[in-house]
Amino acid sequence: MLKSLQARLISAAIAVLLACGLFAAVGSYRAASLEADEILDAHLAQLVQTLMFLSRINEGRGIGDIGVGVHSDHSYTTFQIWQLKLPPASAGAHVSSDPRPFPRLILRSGDMESSRAFERRDGYSNDAFAARTFRILARTSADGVYRVIAGQDLLDRREMVEGIARSNIRPYLLILPLGILTLIGLIYYSLGPIRRLTAEVSSCEPSHLTPLSFDAVPQELKPLISALNSLLQRLHTAMESERRFTGDAAHELRTPIAALRAQLDAMRLAGDKHTRMQAQQQAAISADRLARLLNQLLTLSRLDAALKPGENTTDLALLARELCQDMGPQAIQKQIDLSLHALSAPLRADAEALRILIRNLLDNALRYTPRGGRVEISVASTGGRVRMLVADSGPGVPAAQRAALGQRFNRLDQADGNGVGLGLSIVLRIVEQYHGRVAFGPGLDLRGLAVSVELPVSIESEMPE
Repeated sequence: MLKSLQARLISAAIAVLLACGLFAAVGSYRAASLEADEILDAHLAQLVQTLMFLSRINEGRGIGDIGVGVHSDHSYTTFQIWQLKLPPASAGAHVSSDPRPFPRLILRSGDMESSRAFERRDGYSNDAFAARTFRILARTSADGVYRVIAGQDLLDRREMVEGIARSNIRPYLLILPLGILTLIGLIYYSLGPIRRLTAEVSSCEPSHLTPLSFDAVPQELKPLISALNSLLQRLHTAMESERRFTGDAAHELRTPIAALRAQLDAMRLAGDKHTRMQAQQQAAISADRLARLLNQLLTLSRLDAALKPGENTTDLALLARELCQDMGPQAIQKQIDLSLHALSAPLRADAEALRILIRNLLDNALRYTPRGGRVEISVASTGGRVRMLVADSGPGVPAAQRAALGQRFNRLDQADGNGVGLGLSIVLRIVEQYHGRVAFGPGLDLRGLAVSVELPVSIESEMPE
C-alpha cells in the first residue's frame, strides 16, 4: 500500500486517465459501429431502390450476370434482381421472350448465389455467400413483379468501424502521455506547500516555537496550520510554565535543604543537650516543610495533566464533612473553632481532586488562623452550581494583594515559615480544569480571608486535544 500522498495522487490520476481512455475507446467503437451500420444500411436501401427502379423501366429485358460485386474501399457489395411474375398488361408493354418459369433471376453479381434467394423475407438479415458473411436487404416491388436483394460484406463493415474508432482514439493516445506528465508536474507543484510546511516545522527549535507562517498557503492547509500554531503556543506556554516552575521549585527546595543541613550541623556541634534539642526541633520543622513542599510539587505535577471527568456522582458536602473530621485534631491543637454548614451538593467530578481542593483550603485556613480563632465552611447547591465557602478569622490579605493569591511559591510575606505558597495554586488549578470560579474576600468579622469556590454540577474536565 502506498504511504506517500504524492504517489497515491499520481497513481489515482493515471488510473483515472487510463479508465477514461478505456471507456472512450469502447464508447467510440460502439458509436462508430452504430453510425456505420446506419450509413451502410441506408446505402443498401438506396441501392435496392435504384435497382428496383431500373428494373421497372427496363421491364425485365436486361437478363444476365454482371460479374463479381462492386468492391470499394469501404464495402464489398453484391445483388440479385428477380422477376416473380409478368408485369400487368398495358399499352405498349414489352412482352419478354424469356421462356424460363417464374420466379426467374434476371440480373445478379457473379458472386451472389442464386439458389432460393428469392424466398428471403423482405427486410434486413445476415447470411453467408461465397464463404463471406453479408448484411442483406431484400425488397419486393409494390406490384409484386420484381424482387431485389443486395448485400454488403460484414467484414468490410467491421473494418470500417474499426478504422473510424482508431481515427477517434489516436489523438487521445498521443495526448495521454503528455497529460500524465502534466498531471505529475501539477501534483508535485500543488504539494509544494506541504513540503515547505514540513521544512518549517522541522526548523522549529524547542526553545523558540515560533508560529508557522500563513503566506502562500492553500486554503485547505490553513486549518491545519492554525491547529499547529495553537499546539505550538500551548507547548510554548507549557514549557515556559515548566521552566519557571522548575526554577522556583529549585529555589524553594534549596532553602529547607540548607536549613536542614544547618540544623544537623548544629546538632553535631552542640555542646549541651538543650542546644541539641533545639537543633533537632528546627531540623524536624525543616524536614516537615521539605516533605510538604515535595508532596505539593507532586500534586501540582499530577494536576498539570488534565483531570478526568467524574464517572460517578460525588457529594461535596460529604467530602467536606470527612475532611473536617480528619483535620479536627489540628484545629483542636490550636483551639480553633471549626464549624461546617453543609447541604447535599452532588456533582460529577473526580472525588480525589475535590478532596485535594478542600484539604488545601482547610489547611491554609487552619495554618494562618491564630490560636482561639474560627474557621467556618459552608456548602450548598443552587442554580445548577455548587458553592463552597471557607472563611477564617486570621490576619487576612489586603485587597490590593488578593490578585496575587494563587501564584506559585508566593507566600505574600506571611510570618508562618512552614508554608510553601502552593496550596492556593493547587486549588486554582483544579477549579480551572473543572471550569469553575474562585473568588477572594474578607473573612469572618471582616477579618481574615474568605475563599469562595463555584463549580458546575455537570462537570466535564479540560481534556487534552
